[in-house]
Amino acid sequence: MFSPQTTNNKTTSPYKFNTPKKRKKHKKSLSKKQLYKKGKKYYYRHNKTKAIYFYKKSCKFKYPQACFELGNLYKKKSIKNIPLSLDYFKKACKMNYADACTYLYNFFRREKKEEEKEFYLKKACKLGNKYSCRTIKRQEERIIRIEKQKQEKEKEFEKLIKSCKAGRVSSCNRLKLKNFQIAIKSFYHQDYDKSKKLFENSCNDGYKKSCRYLGIIYLKNNDLSNAEKYFEISCKSNDPIACNMKKALNYKKACNNDNAINCRNLAKAYERGNYLRRNFIKAIKYYIKACSLNDNVSCKKAGEYYRYNYKVKDLKKAYTFYEKACKLKNNESCSILIILKLDKECKSKNAISCDKLGNLYDEGKDINKNIRKANAYYKKACEYGHKISCDK
Repeated sequence: MFSPQTTNNKTTSPYKFNTPKKRKKHKKSLSKKQLYKKGKKYYYRHNKTKAIYFYKKSCKFKYPQACFELGNLYKKKSIKNIPLSLDYFKKACKMNYADACTYLYNFFRREKKEEEKEFYLKKACKLGNKYSCRTIKRQEERIIRIEKQKQEKEKEFEKLIKSCKAGRVSSCNRLKLKNFQIAIKSFYHQDYDKSKKLFENSCNDGYKKSCRYLGIIYLKNNDLSNAEKYFEISCKSNDPIACNMKKALNYKKACNNDNAINCRNLAKAYERGNYLRRNFIKAIKYYIKACSLNDNVSCKKAGEYYRYNYKVKDLKKAYTFYEKACKLKNNESCSILIILKLDKECKSKNAISCDKLGNLYDEGKDINKNIRKANAYYKKACEYGHKISCDK
Protein backbone atom coordinates (compact mmCIF):
# COMPACT_ATOMS: atom_id res chain seq x y z
CA MET A 1 0.00 0.00 0.00
CA PHE A 2 1.10 3.57 -0.72
CA SER A 3 1.84 5.67 2.38
CA PRO A 4 2.06 9.50 2.27
CA GLN A 5 5.44 11.10 3.13
CA THR A 6 5.79 12.97 6.44
CA THR A 7 8.04 16.00 6.98
CA ASN A 8 8.14 17.74 10.35
CA ASN A 9 4.85 16.13 11.47
CA LYS A 10 3.14 17.41 8.29
CA THR A 11 1.77 15.04 5.74
CA THR A 12 2.53 15.87 2.10
CA SER A 13 1.08 14.04 -0.89
CA PRO A 14 3.38 13.12 -3.79
CA TYR A 15 0.87 14.46 -6.32
CA LYS A 16 0.93 18.16 -7.28
CA PHE A 17 -2.34 19.75 -8.35
CA ASN A 18 -2.57 22.97 -10.43
CA THR A 19 -4.48 25.18 -7.97
CA PRO A 20 -5.80 28.43 -9.45
CA LYS A 21 -4.06 31.68 -8.26
CA LYS A 22 -6.07 34.19 -6.20
CA ARG A 23 -6.96 37.29 -8.20
CA LYS A 24 -6.05 40.66 -6.71
CA LYS A 25 -9.04 42.78 -5.87
CA HIS A 26 -8.83 46.19 -7.59
CA LYS A 27 -9.84 49.11 -5.40
CA LYS A 28 -12.79 51.02 -6.72
CA SER A 29 -11.93 54.66 -7.60
CA LEU A 30 -13.99 57.00 -5.43
CA SER A 31 -16.12 59.72 -6.98
CA LYS A 32 -15.56 63.41 -6.14
CA LYS A 33 -18.58 63.41 -3.81
CA GLN A 34 -17.36 60.30 -1.97
CA LEU A 35 -13.90 61.86 -1.57
CA TYR A 36 -15.53 64.97 -0.09
CA LYS A 37 -17.61 62.86 2.34
CA LYS A 38 -14.53 60.93 3.40
CA GLY A 39 -12.69 64.19 4.04
CA LYS A 40 -15.63 65.40 6.14
CA LYS A 41 -15.53 62.19 8.22
CA TYR A 42 -11.86 62.70 8.99
CA TYR A 43 -12.50 66.35 9.81
CA TYR A 44 -15.16 65.39 12.39
CA ARG A 45 -12.67 62.88 13.85
CA HIS A 46 -10.21 65.81 14.28
CA ASN A 47 -7.75 64.38 11.76
CA LYS A 48 -7.01 67.49 9.72
CA THR A 49 -4.14 66.09 7.63
CA LYS A 50 -6.29 63.29 6.15
CA ALA A 51 -9.26 65.62 5.78
CA ILE A 52 -7.12 68.05 3.76
CA TYR A 53 -5.78 65.19 1.63
CA PHE A 54 -9.28 64.02 0.60
CA TYR A 55 -10.63 67.57 0.23
CA LYS A 56 -7.76 68.40 -2.13
CA LYS A 57 -8.46 65.31 -4.24
CA SER A 58 -12.14 66.20 -4.43
CA CYS A 59 -11.32 69.85 -5.27
CA LYS A 60 -9.09 68.67 -8.15
CA PHE A 61 -12.13 66.89 -9.62
CA LYS A 62 -13.94 70.28 -9.44
CA TYR A 63 -16.23 69.65 -6.48
CA PRO A 64 -16.96 73.20 -5.16
CA GLN A 65 -17.91 72.26 -1.58
CA ALA A 66 -14.50 70.61 -1.06
CA CYS A 67 -12.71 73.77 -2.26
CA PHE A 68 -14.88 75.84 0.09
CA GLU A 69 -14.07 73.58 3.07
CA LEU A 70 -10.35 73.85 2.25
CA GLY A 71 -10.69 77.63 2.29
CA ASN A 72 -12.31 77.44 5.73
CA LEU A 73 -9.59 75.12 7.03
CA TYR A 74 -6.73 77.36 5.93
CA LYS A 75 -8.50 80.28 7.61
CA LYS A 76 -8.17 78.71 11.08
CA LYS A 77 -5.46 79.54 13.62
CA SER A 78 -3.69 76.17 13.71
CA ILE A 79 -2.82 76.20 9.97
CA LYS A 80 -3.44 79.83 9.07
CA ASN A 81 -2.62 80.64 5.44
CA ILE A 82 -4.86 83.43 4.16
CA PRO A 83 -3.56 83.67 0.53
CA LEU A 84 -4.07 79.89 0.14
CA SER A 85 -7.56 80.04 1.67
CA LEU A 86 -8.45 82.90 -0.70
CA ASP A 87 -7.30 80.81 -3.68
CA TYR A 88 -9.62 77.96 -2.65
CA PHE A 89 -12.54 80.34 -2.09
CA LYS A 90 -11.96 81.82 -5.54
CA LYS A 91 -11.92 78.32 -7.06
CA ALA A 92 -15.22 77.50 -5.32
CA CYS A 93 -16.72 80.79 -6.50
CA LYS A 94 -15.66 80.04 -10.11
CA MET A 95 -17.52 76.74 -9.78
CA ASN A 96 -20.62 78.82 -8.91
CA TYR A 97 -20.69 78.12 -5.17
CA ALA A 98 -22.56 81.11 -3.68
CA ASP A 99 -21.25 80.88 -0.07
CA ALA A 100 -17.65 81.20 -1.30
CA CYS A 101 -18.57 84.36 -3.26
CA THR A 102 -20.24 85.90 -0.17
CA TYR A 103 -17.16 85.16 1.94
CA LEU A 104 -14.96 86.86 -0.67
CA TYR A 105 -17.29 89.88 -0.70
CA ASN A 106 -17.02 90.22 3.11
CA PHE A 107 -13.22 89.81 2.98
CA PHE A 108 -12.70 92.51 0.33
CA ARG A 109 -15.17 94.78 2.15
CA ARG A 110 -12.92 94.63 5.22
CA GLU A 111 -9.84 95.24 3.05
CA LYS A 112 -11.64 98.19 1.37
CA LYS A 113 -11.11 96.95 -2.21
CA GLU A 114 -14.28 98.17 -3.84
CA GLU A 115 -14.02 96.75 -7.38
CA GLU A 116 -13.48 93.16 -6.17
CA LYS A 117 -16.09 93.63 -3.42
CA GLU A 118 -18.82 94.65 -5.88
CA PHE A 119 -17.92 91.90 -8.36
CA TYR A 120 -18.27 89.09 -5.79
CA LEU A 121 -21.42 90.62 -4.28
CA LYS A 122 -23.17 90.71 -7.66
CA LYS A 123 -22.04 87.17 -8.49
CA ALA A 124 -23.31 85.85 -5.14
CA CYS A 125 -26.68 87.50 -5.78
CA LYS A 126 -26.88 85.94 -9.28
CA LEU A 127 -26.18 82.53 -7.73
CA GLY A 128 -29.20 83.05 -5.45
CA ASN A 129 -27.66 84.14 -2.15
CA LYS A 130 -30.38 86.10 -0.33
CA TYR A 131 -28.01 87.95 1.99
CA SER A 132 -26.04 89.49 -0.90
CA CYS A 133 -29.22 90.43 -2.78
CA ARG A 134 -30.48 92.18 0.36
CA THR A 135 -27.23 94.14 0.70
CA ILE A 136 -27.46 95.31 -2.92
CA LYS A 137 -31.00 96.54 -2.23
CA ARG A 138 -29.88 98.36 0.91
CA GLN A 139 -27.04 100.04 -0.98
CA GLU A 140 -29.43 101.28 -3.68
CA GLU A 141 -31.89 102.56 -1.04
CA ARG A 142 -29.05 104.34 0.79
CA ILE A 143 -27.90 106.12 -2.39
CA ILE A 144 -31.48 107.31 -3.06
CA ARG A 145 -31.84 108.48 0.57
CA ILE A 146 -28.57 110.46 0.46
CA GLU A 147 -29.59 112.17 -2.79
CA LYS A 148 -32.95 113.16 -1.25
CA GLN A 149 -31.24 114.57 1.83
CA LYS A 150 -28.86 116.61 -0.36
CA GLN A 151 -31.77 118.07 -2.32
CA GLU A 152 -33.62 118.95 0.89
CA LYS A 153 -30.52 120.63 2.35
CA GLU A 154 -30.01 122.66 -0.83
CA LYS A 155 -33.64 123.84 -0.74
CA GLU A 156 -33.32 124.78 2.95
CA PHE A 157 -30.10 126.67 2.22
CA GLU A 158 -31.77 128.64 -0.58
CA LYS A 159 -34.67 129.55 1.74
CA LEU A 160 -32.24 130.79 4.41
CA ILE A 161 -30.38 132.96 1.87
CA LYS A 162 -33.68 134.51 0.70
CA SER A 163 -34.89 135.21 4.25
CA CYS A 164 -31.49 136.65 5.25
CA LYS A 165 -31.58 139.00 2.25
CA ALA A 166 -35.10 140.02 3.33
CA GLY A 167 -33.60 141.19 6.66
CA ARG A 168 -34.29 138.34 9.16
CA VAL A 169 -31.52 138.25 11.77
CA SER A 170 -32.26 134.70 13.02
CA SER A 171 -31.96 133.20 9.51
CA CYS A 172 -28.69 135.11 8.95
CA ASN A 173 -27.28 133.59 12.17
CA ARG A 174 -28.39 130.14 11.08
CA LEU A 175 -26.70 130.68 7.70
CA LYS A 176 -23.43 131.60 9.41
CA LEU A 177 -23.60 128.50 11.60
CA LYS A 178 -24.31 126.24 8.60
CA ASN A 179 -21.38 127.69 6.64
CA PHE A 180 -19.16 127.13 9.68
CA GLN A 181 -20.32 123.48 10.00
CA ILE A 182 -19.59 122.80 6.31
CA ALA A 183 -16.13 124.38 6.71
CA ILE A 184 -15.36 122.25 9.80
CA LYS A 185 -16.33 119.04 7.95
CA SER A 186 -13.87 119.81 5.14
CA PHE A 187 -11.25 120.84 7.77
CA TYR A 188 -11.46 117.47 9.56
CA HIS A 189 -11.33 115.67 6.18
CA GLN A 190 -8.04 117.58 5.65
CA ASP A 191 -9.32 119.49 2.62
CA TYR A 192 -7.60 122.70 3.76
CA ASP A 193 -7.99 124.70 0.53
CA LYS A 194 -11.78 124.35 0.56
CA SER A 195 -12.08 124.93 4.32
CA LYS A 196 -9.82 128.00 4.14
CA LYS A 197 -12.18 129.75 1.69
CA LEU A 198 -15.25 128.84 3.75
CA PHE A 199 -13.65 129.98 7.03
CA GLU A 200 -12.63 133.27 5.42
CA ASN A 201 -16.22 133.92 4.29
CA SER A 202 -17.71 133.09 7.70
CA CYS A 203 -15.01 135.13 9.50
CA ASN A 204 -15.77 138.15 7.30
CA ASP A 205 -19.51 137.61 7.97
CA GLY A 206 -18.81 138.01 11.69
CA TYR A 207 -18.68 134.40 12.97
CA LYS A 208 -15.49 134.81 15.01
CA LYS A 209 -15.00 131.14 15.91
CA SER A 210 -14.07 130.46 12.27
CA CYS A 211 -11.26 133.06 12.56
CA ARG A 212 -9.54 130.75 15.06
CA TYR A 213 -9.65 127.84 12.60
CA LEU A 214 -8.29 130.14 9.88
CA GLY A 215 -5.39 130.93 12.22
CA ILE A 216 -4.74 127.19 12.71
CA ILE A 217 -4.60 126.65 8.91
CA TYR A 218 -2.10 129.53 8.54
CA LEU A 219 -0.07 128.09 11.45
CA LYS A 220 0.09 124.72 9.66
CA ASN A 221 1.44 126.51 6.57
CA ASN A 222 4.05 128.34 8.80
CA ASP A 223 2.51 131.73 7.98
CA LEU A 224 2.91 133.12 11.53
CA SER A 225 1.90 136.75 10.83
CA ASN A 226 -1.52 135.81 9.36
CA ALA A 227 -2.04 133.20 12.08
CA GLU A 228 -1.43 135.83 14.79
CA LYS A 229 -3.81 138.26 13.05
CA TYR A 230 -6.74 135.79 13.01
CA PHE A 231 -6.05 134.54 16.56
CA GLU A 232 -6.22 138.14 17.75
CA ILE A 233 -9.61 138.69 16.01
CA SER A 234 -10.99 135.55 17.65
CA CYS A 235 -9.44 136.43 21.03
CA LYS A 236 -11.14 139.86 21.04
CA SER A 237 -14.53 138.12 20.74
CA ASN A 238 -13.85 136.27 24.07
CA ASP A 239 -12.52 132.98 22.65
CA PRO A 240 -10.11 131.65 25.36
CA ILE A 241 -8.65 128.93 23.11
CA ALA A 242 -7.64 131.54 20.51
CA CYS A 243 -6.05 133.67 23.26
CA ASN A 244 -3.99 130.69 24.48
CA MET A 245 -2.95 129.88 20.92
CA LYS A 246 -1.84 133.47 20.46
CA LYS A 247 0.33 133.12 23.58
CA ALA A 248 1.87 129.91 22.25
CA LEU A 249 2.51 131.61 18.90
CA ASN A 250 4.34 134.45 20.65
CA TYR A 251 6.47 131.86 22.45
CA LYS A 252 7.26 130.21 19.11
CA LYS A 253 8.27 133.51 17.50
CA ALA A 254 10.54 134.36 20.43
CA CYS A 255 12.00 130.85 20.44
CA ASN A 256 12.83 131.16 16.73
CA ASN A 257 14.78 134.31 17.71
CA ASP A 258 16.81 132.17 20.23
CA ASN A 259 15.04 133.23 23.43
CA ALA A 260 15.69 130.42 25.95
CA ILE A 261 12.84 131.20 28.42
CA ASN A 262 10.22 131.31 25.65
CA CYS A 263 11.51 128.01 24.26
CA ARG A 264 11.03 126.53 27.74
CA ASN A 265 7.52 128.03 27.95
CA LEU A 266 6.65 126.55 24.54
CA ALA A 267 7.94 123.15 25.67
CA LYS A 268 5.79 123.44 28.82
CA ALA A 269 2.74 124.24 26.68
CA TYR A 270 3.30 121.10 24.59
CA GLU A 271 4.01 119.01 27.71
CA ARG A 272 0.96 120.05 29.75
CA GLY A 273 -1.42 120.80 26.85
CA ASN A 274 -2.24 124.26 28.21
CA TYR A 275 -2.31 126.31 25.04
CA LEU A 276 -1.70 123.58 22.46
CA ARG A 277 -2.51 119.93 21.95
CA ARG A 278 -0.29 117.68 24.09
CA ASN A 279 2.81 116.52 22.20
CA PHE A 280 5.75 115.10 24.19
CA ILE A 281 8.03 114.81 21.14
CA LYS A 282 7.72 118.53 20.41
CA ALA A 283 8.07 119.30 24.13
CA ILE A 284 11.43 117.53 24.40
CA LYS A 285 12.56 119.15 21.13
CA TYR A 286 12.03 122.64 22.59
CA TYR A 287 13.53 121.65 25.98
CA ILE A 288 16.70 120.54 24.17
CA LYS A 289 16.76 123.82 22.20
CA ALA A 290 16.38 125.83 25.43
CA CYS A 291 19.17 123.73 26.99
CA SER A 292 21.45 124.54 24.04
CA LEU A 293 20.70 128.22 24.83
CA ASN A 294 22.01 127.58 28.42
CA ASP A 295 18.72 127.30 30.33
CA ASN A 296 19.48 125.05 33.34
CA VAL A 297 15.81 124.10 34.09
CA SER A 298 15.19 122.80 30.56
CA CYS A 299 18.49 120.82 30.71
CA LYS A 300 17.19 119.13 33.86
CA LYS A 301 13.82 118.47 32.14
CA ALA A 302 15.56 116.90 29.13
CA GLY A 303 17.56 114.69 31.52
CA GLU A 304 14.35 113.57 33.26
CA TYR A 305 12.77 112.73 29.90
CA TYR A 306 15.69 110.47 28.88
CA ARG A 307 15.84 108.95 32.37
CA TYR A 308 12.18 108.05 32.93
CA ASN A 309 10.44 107.83 29.52
CA TYR A 310 10.40 104.10 28.65
CA LYS A 311 10.08 104.79 24.89
CA VAL A 312 13.33 106.79 24.65
CA LYS A 313 15.17 105.63 27.77
CA ASP A 314 18.86 106.50 27.45
CA LEU A 315 20.84 106.94 30.69
CA LYS A 316 23.97 108.24 28.90
CA LYS A 317 22.01 111.10 27.34
CA ALA A 318 20.27 111.78 30.66
CA TYR A 319 23.67 111.94 32.39
CA THR A 320 24.99 114.50 29.85
CA PHE A 321 21.93 116.75 30.29
CA TYR A 322 22.13 116.55 34.10
CA GLU A 323 25.85 117.36 33.92
CA LYS A 324 25.18 120.46 31.83
CA ALA A 325 22.40 121.55 34.21
CA CYS A 326 24.76 121.09 37.17
CA LYS A 327 27.42 123.23 35.45
CA LEU A 328 24.73 125.90 34.93
CA LYS A 329 24.19 125.85 38.76
CA ASN A 330 21.04 123.72 39.07
CA ASN A 331 21.36 122.14 42.55
CA GLU A 332 18.72 119.42 41.98
CA SER A 333 20.50 118.04 38.92
CA CYS A 334 23.81 118.03 40.86
CA SER A 335 22.25 115.85 43.58
CA ILE A 336 20.70 113.59 40.89
CA LEU A 337 24.19 113.19 39.36
CA ILE A 338 25.54 112.07 42.74
CA ILE A 339 22.68 109.56 43.10
CA LEU A 340 23.30 108.15 39.60
CA LYS A 341 27.02 107.72 40.34
CA LEU A 342 26.38 106.05 43.72
CA ASP A 343 23.70 103.80 42.20
CA LYS A 344 26.12 102.65 39.50
CA GLU A 345 28.79 101.88 42.13
CA CYS A 346 26.24 100.12 44.36
CA LYS A 347 25.23 97.87 41.46
CA SER A 348 28.89 96.87 41.09
CA LYS A 349 28.77 95.67 44.76
CA ASN A 350 30.39 98.66 46.44
CA ALA A 351 29.09 98.58 50.04
CA ILE A 352 30.11 102.16 51.00
CA SER A 353 28.25 103.76 48.06
CA CYS A 354 25.13 101.70 48.96
CA ASP A 355 25.37 103.01 52.52
CA LYS A 356 25.78 106.61 51.28
CA LEU A 357 22.70 106.25 49.08
CA GLY A 358 20.76 104.93 52.05
CA ASN A 359 21.83 107.96 54.11
CA LEU A 360 20.75 110.36 51.35
CA TYR A 361 17.26 108.85 51.14
CA ASP A 362 17.03 108.62 54.94
CA GLU A 363 17.98 112.29 55.58
CA GLY A 364 16.15 113.69 52.53
CA LYS A 365 18.70 116.37 51.64
CA ASP A 366 18.20 117.66 48.06
CA ILE A 367 16.04 114.54 47.44
CA ASN A 368 12.55 113.52 48.47
CA LYS A 369 12.70 111.48 51.68
CA ASN A 370 12.05 107.78 51.05
CA ILE A 371 12.57 105.42 54.03
CA ARG A 372 11.67 102.28 52.03
CA LYS A 373 14.46 102.97 49.51
CA ALA A 374 16.85 103.87 52.33
CA ASN A 375 16.22 100.52 54.05
CA ALA A 376 16.72 98.65 50.75
CA TYR A 377 20.14 100.29 50.22
CA TYR A 378 21.14 99.64 53.86
CA LYS A 379 20.24 95.97 53.37
CA LYS A 380 22.39 95.78 50.22
CA ALA A 381 25.32 97.44 52.02
CA CYS A 382 24.97 94.92 54.86
CA GLU A 383 25.00 92.03 52.35
CA TYR A 384 28.18 93.40 50.74
CA GLY A 385 29.93 93.44 54.14
CA HIS A 386 29.33 96.91 55.62
CA LYS A 387 28.58 96.09 59.29
CA ILE A 388 27.47 99.59 60.41
CA SER A 389 24.59 99.62 57.88
CA CYS A 390 23.29 96.33 59.37
CA ASP A 391 22.32 98.16 62.59
CA LYS A 392 20.53 101.01 60.75
